[in-house]
Amino acid sequence: MGRLPFPAHNLAPEVVPADRVPQPRPAAGPFAPNTALCGATRLFEGRVVGSESVAVAPDGTLWMLDKWGVAHTAEALEGAAGGAGDSADSGAEGVVSGAGALRYRLHPQPAAYVGPGRPLGFHFDAAGNLAICDSLKGLMLLERASGGGASSSGGITDEAGAPRWRLRCLSNWAAGRPITYANDLDIAPDGRIYFTDSSIIPPALNEAPRPWYDTMRSYMLTYLHGGATGRLLCYNPADGSTTQLCNGIWFANGCALASDGSFVAVCETSSMRVRRYWLTGPKAGTLDPVPLIDRLPGWPDNICQAGDGNFWLCLVLPDMPAARKILGIPWLRSLMASVPERLQPAKPQWGCVCKVSPEGEVLQVLMDPTGGHVSHVSAVTEHRGRLFLGNLAKDYVSVLDLTAVQAAGADVAAAAAATDVQ
Repeated sequence: MGRLPFPAHNLAPEVVPADRVPQPRPAAGPFAPNTALCGATRLFEGRVVGSESVAVAPDGTLWMLDKWGVAHTAEALEGAAGGAGDSADSGAEGVVSGAGALRYRLHPQPAAYVGPGRPLGFHFDAAGNLAICDSLKGLMLLERASGGGASSSGGITDEAGAPRWRLRCLSNWAAGRPITYANDLDIAPDGRIYFTDSSIIPPALNEAPRPWYDTMRSYMLTYLHGGATGRLLCYNPADGSTTQLCNGIWFANGCALASDGSFVAVCETSSMRVRRYWLTGPKAGTLDPVPLIDRLPGWPDNICQAGDGNFWLCLVLPDMPAARKILGIPWLRSLMASVPERLQPAKPQWGCVCKVSPEGEVLQVLMDPTGGHVSHVSAVTEHRGRLFLGNLAKDYVSVLDLTAVQAAGADVAAAAAATDVQ
């Protein structure tokens, strides 16, 4: 059996135990196709490339970090009218994107640069600083250099040429080894940052005309390797320490605290399920062998708290049976790892976001079943009745008015009760 290519060149495919092989449910019941995501509005198309997440600053400014580490900011134009698409009245004032009341002005100058690296999940803390999981550098913090809250005004430097923001590393090492693939985070009320280290296979530079660190390539190698090397970590700002809470997760991806603080939900992407690491109760300090939700019909990426105490969960791609079949054939996985990207099967176009209760019940599913309008949603942020959708693979982010979705009757609780898909 051959070894895998760079950056996994010291590894060979492992046997995947049966309890980790995904067994997705059919796309029926609550996961029957619907078109709720087709009502989303694309923002900044062609201008914000590969921002996995969208964060909302304390002043309401949208922050997006693209695949090269450039921080883009935008402000809402409340009550604005106008047609769909980007307007030409940009100039020095920035591009206006969106439609109707969902219109935003993208600032013409970047707010900061957090590269080189590949930012993935990011959230603002209580002090207005931006905590970032950079897959290359680890857990980072973008702080205002001269005081004041987060704002879209100004560029990377002020009039005197001094940086408006400073970037520092909070953590790049835990439990005796480096953090090789920092992915997503959530921040507790006490300031602790829970975050994932997805794999021992780090992102490598994609030598495109404008090079960038290719996290999708590293994910594919992690899947073909078959080793569960992901872990959940916790950074304590009180003493600067980072603790490994658990390991043995087959690509630890998104993570989110339960609204009552009892557990951290962790997406185990390659097994198509969401796990729970308990913080309180009789199971405190353990990774529950019983998933919060499993047999998902797609590959989970990020998860976040919903405004009502539930979770929003992104399924970035639908089930691909061929990808599951090769798990039992290690030599074929080794061969597939060396196939150039241009010769690999195209990834299905699909958009899916679902709401899941803290007990694992599917409450709502929002889809674009063909991916013709919104696909490959990688993260969700809920803010004042709107869902902001990040997109790791595309050149736009999106916004969805939740009130319009609810009016259209996208609630699937009745369908879930009528159809046994658990």
